[in-house]
Amino acid sequence: METSRRAESTPTTQPVPAQQPWRYLLPVQPVGKCTPLFCAHGTLRYIARHIGKDQPLYGLRPHGMGGVPAPRTLEEMARRYLEEVRAVQPHGPYRLGGYSAGGVAAFEMAHQLVDAGENVEVLILLDPTLPRDLSNGPNRNPRAAWWHPPRHVTARARWLTKRVIVETALRVRGRVPRRLRRFHYLSTCDSAIRQFNPRQYTGRVVVLRTRSEASNLDPTLGCGQFVTGNVESHEVPGDHHDMLLDAAYAPDLARVLLACLNANA
Repeated sequence: METSRRAESTPTTQPVPAQQPWRYLLPVQPVGKCTPLFCAHGTLRYIARHIGKDQPLYGLRPHGMGGVPAPRTLEEMARRYLEEVRAVQPHGPYRLGGYSAGGVAAFEMAHQLVDAGENVEVLILLDPTLPRDLSNGPNRNPRAAWWHPPRHVTARARWLTKRVIVETALRVRGRVPRRLRRFHYLSTCDSAIRQFNPRQYTGRVVVLRTRSEASNLDPTLGCGQFVTGNVESHEVPGDHHDMLLDAAYAPDLARVLLACLNANA
């Protein structure tokens, strides 16, 4: 019986071909004895230096950053991510993560895996940013609004102009100009999140919030309202924009992240 349980809890991973034309998957540290962590958005290259060689790490590139059309819904974004995740790890248990808006995508990925009968060991949200119309609980953080079109007339005109250029480029050439790819990602992701209707999640959720959010009255940064049960919350160094980009924060962040992952080991 014990052998059977151990077999069920050991994920099956596939070797990652060196020349595999991944659209979203970024093999940061593809080898190791532990269950891989797949993290939507954000860079993991600094964390990889401190988390140890036994923990495989994969990033998931934001939709639209490659210049091709981004999916219009969160459900489709998550589905496309999972196609590549499951090409590497066909079955669970899964370890998922998501930084900023990638946390919303990871949340939907976890739901889709559970719907498919898979086990999600842990969902780790790194300073998740929720839009106001999703984070509508009693402890809503007024700063937790996701990127949205500006209200000032001049700024909004520039935003609309960029939107027209992007849509025209996609229709005529099938690709977004390099200088507008971040705009394409932000605007499309914003629209998808605002149309997203999150379901209650019953699995283990961990929120890693930066020190700049330490004063937030809700330590889950709005995520608790979508989770049945308690949400673990841990403070990590840095602020929202540089927590993964500043190498100085990587040792502490990797230590906390590894402790959260090992809690289920």
